Amino acid sequence: DISSRYLSYAIKVGAEVCLAKVEDMPYRDRFFDTVVCTDVLEHVLDLNAAIFQLFRVVKHGGHLVIRVPYRENLEPIAVLGRRVREASSILGMCIRRE
Repeated sequence: DISSRYLSYAIKVGAEVCLAKVEDMPYRDRFFDTVVCTDVLEHVLDLNAAIFQLFRVVKHGGHLVIRVPYRENLEPIAVLGRRVREASSILGMCIRRE
């Protein structure tokens, strides 16, 4: 992640963290069994580099889970009397690396 605030929280709950952009991940090739990337790719400057890095760090036989917002409905709606926003559509996939 690139948010020191989120990383600080993750450290407090016992997670191992790394301050880095997805395009510049410092992990060795085929390091992870599973990589989960949610709500990130729509923010990166170099989508090709980001996707390359995600595939690079997933082990052969591992899984890559990607989720991005798609056609979000940003109109406020009422739920239990409260105005909230709802993401009505999500584009996601799980890829098994062979």
